[in-house]
Amino acid sequence: MTVLANAYFTALVNNAGLTFCELGKADSQVQTMNHPHLYDRKKGFDVFSRGLIQPIIPPTLSEILARTCPGKTVVLASRFAFGAQLAREKLHIPVITLALTPHALAKGRAISFFSPDGIIGLFPAWFAKPTRPWPPHVRLTGFPLDSPVGSEPMPPSLEAFLASGNPPVVFTPGTAMRHADLFFRESMKVCLQSGIRGIFVTPFDEQIPKKMPSGILHIRSAPFGTLFLRAKALVHSGGIGTSAQAMACGIPQLVIPLAFDQFDNASRLKKLGVALTLDPKEYRANAIAKHLRKLMTSGLVSKWCVSVAKEFKTDNPVLKACDIIETYENRPV
Repeated sequence: MTVLANAYFTALVNNAGLTFCELGKADSQVQTMNHPHLYDRKKGFDVFSRGLIQPIIPPTLSEILARTCPGKTVVLASRFAFGAQLAREKLHIPVITLALTPHALAKGRAISFFSPDGIIGLFPAWFAKPTRPWPPHVRLTGFPLDSPVGSEPMPPSLEAFLASGNPPVVFTPGTAMRHADLFFRESMKVCLQSGIRGIFVTPFDEQIPKKMPSGILHIRSAPFGTLFLRAKALVHSGGIGTSAQAMACGIPQLVIPLAFDQFDNASRLKKLGVALTLDPKEYRANAIAKHLRKLMTSGLVSKWCVSVAKEFKTDNPVLKACDIIETYENRPV
């Protein structure tokens, strides 16, 4: 298996034991992440497209052409990997589009972006039931968790903090968000005002307030599948990976959606009864405290969190996806 991706993800792919092929320099990924309008609801997609979609169309096509073995190659691609669709037309090889969220399929959203060969939705039907106008060849697998529940040890400093007091609230604006100064300032205020212990998760140190009380810990990353089991609640922007990890661990979520699929994810979490939402413009200590209090004291929210977490116990989404992919080998297009 070969993974074609931006050089920013080299270590991640290599650590997984897979062959890596560079599509774009890491600088382009960093520049896009740094752009102040990336998470703007109206301007964000244009920033994303110009920085990370359009420049890699030619190299994606050329790399697939060079690496294809007739009858033995199946391409898995994002709906924005247009180079993969061009390779399909040129070589007649099967391409499967991966839909990370139901938002991608909702309301007939740019269905032409998806491969006619196959679409795998990496989420379960209980989160988003297939409906019109979804393409009829969508197959769902469930959420492939990045951090399986309770399977990974935590760093000693994090373990020590958790053992030193009450379960904390975890605050994270997302791994790519580099403009979360206000998010962390208000999060610190709510911790101080409400007597809540907090864990701030971001790889970008410059976003964290210079002086923080002893009841708040900043970490750059953590195994969420273990951390969330020890947390009281989660505050985040609604990315699908973090949302799924929190559901699997059975903790309530306060979601502050900013852009892309986050609004749809937030709406679905709220309908499941495991989350409340807050407009980013209203993200202030008093409003945060009010919402967290509702989440952490509601017996009904706790009941739904436990119920939804049970849905993950029998799921094997990776195996399901592999079984689907293997049916495409030697299939003519």
